Amino acid sequence: MYANLDCDITCGNVFEELANLLSKSAFPVNCPLSSMHILALDGLIAVIQGMAERIGNGSVGFERTPVNLEEYTPFWMVKCENYGDPDHWVPFVRRRKYIKRRLMIGADHFNRDPKKGLEFLQGTHLLPEKLDPQSVACFFRYTAGLDKNLVGDFLGNHDEFCVQVLHEFAGTFDFQDMNLDTALRLFLETFRLPGESQKIQRVLEAFSERYYEQSPQILANKDAALLLSYSLIMLNTDQHNVQVKKKMTEEDFIRNNGTLMEVTISHVSSSLNCITQSARMRFAPHPNKVLVLLK
Repeated sequence: MYANLDCDITCGNVFEELANLLSKSAFPVNCPLSSMHILALDGLIAVIQGMAERIGNGSVGFERTPVNLEEYTPFWMVKCENYGDPDHWVPFVRRRKYIKRRLMIGADHFNRDPKKGLEFLQGTHLLPEKLDPQSVACFFRYTAGLDKNLVGDFLGNHDEFCVQVLHEFAGTFDFQDMNLDTALRLFLETFRLPGESQKIQRVLEAFSERYYEQSPQILANKDAALLLSYSLIMLNTDQHNVQVKKKMTEEDFIRNNGTLMEVTISHVSSSLNCITQSARMRFAPHPNKVLVLLK
């Protein structure tokens, strides 16, 4: 668990949080002893015993050398040469954990001040001295704990560098043979869509280009993907905005996109089936996936 989750930059520290929870729950504080405390203590003992057994069965003689990043290397490309050899695997896990700790600190700085957060990561050699779009895009894509509102604002910015980061960010997704609504959900769950219409357009244009590049057989062109993406956002807003009394039906959605459907009808049938199914189900939003009304 520790190696697979706590040392993975895209996951939370599950083992650490579990151990902390068991430690806090193992002994009563200002309350009588209960079965919950005993279960927590048993769990904590089991964790410690498992660690002791692994240490006893493992190889001895590993020297705990400090982990330092002397120069910039793309952190998302760090790999182990041989997972079956402890001499390679153990240093790899320790290096990944070190990188994750630094990234979490950088994410905290970024959430308070994006500019200072990027500068901190440059100082720790997790980002290059001269920022490039790919490294920033991968930082947004693979780092847990970032403020999704700030990421969305950055990606939707009109600045040339931000636009390049946006396209690099979209390029990290794999939409191969994926329906449009599924791809859009996957894309927008990684950040919060900005509220400004111009920012929304830039984000959706980058998404549409990437989607059509990987799945050209589903829609006629990238403009069709863009228009259907807008329609999906409007559909989602209509379904979950309490101020909208008359909800859009499946027939209304198809009628609103009638001109587009006439052009792309031979390409959109499979995707349209999923889209209209979403309209019937009125898919429930997640706090990190709520889409805003286009202005």
